[in-house]
Amino acid sequence: MRILEVFEKTKKHLFPLAWASLLYIVLNLLTALAGMGILSLYILLLSFIGAIGYLISPLSAGVVAVVALFYAFASAGYKGGVLNAYLKAYEGKTTSITEFYSYSLDRALTMFGLEIIKHGVFLIFAGPLIALYYFILSKYQYTEILTALALLAVYIIICLIFSPALLWAGAYGANIKSGLKKIISTFKKHHIHYIAYYLLLLISIALSVIPIINIATIFLITPLILITLIRMVR
Repeated sequence: MRILEVFEKTKKHLFPLAWASLLYIVLNLLTALAGMGILSLYILLLSFIGAIGYLISPLSAGVVAVVALFYAFASAGYKGGVLNAYLKAYEGKTTSITEFYSYSLDRALTMFGLEIIKHGVFLIFAGPLIALYYFILSKYQYTEILTALALLAVYIIICLIFSPALLWAGAYGANIKSGLKKIISTFKKHHIHYIAYYLLLLISIALSVIPIINIATIFLITPLILITLIRMVR
């Protein structure tokens, strides 16, 4: 499956692609705003009861952590929702708001679990690099930049490795175990092509910070690349 083949099949019904991206952005934004609202209410409550001094305290840290986990959990589900919506768009179907949200809720636990495993593996590899910088390299010039670049490279590689699992679980509704198995089979069958398209995905995401260009990347190019990768892990 190549990106041009995906485009040929979806060019007559591009609206479902853009619609899926829009739903993903709006729901993430609304969830973030809801989290900020909860934190604002917490601050107002402390102010009302005369306990504003507890704003910087373990209690406040716990509230922030709970809100952050809430957002991370919901966002993981939305990632599954948008991947499934892209797959439906490839098949010529448009995902409704209720379908997107319902599927996202259904996929949230699995996607969040995979994200936790992914970031856990990253910490295993990042830990020695951070320790090396803190205990040995910090006294040398520019080592903080080199360490940051090394950590970024490790993170990108870990994200690449786990991407088939997330695509499989998100788009096709697979469980965590099946998703982890899909990592091996995907790279065994499509290694070079998969890595090449993943690099294109990273470039498209990076270009999404540029005004005007980001309209094309967010609503067309990135979805087409993701569909190509989704079809590869099938």
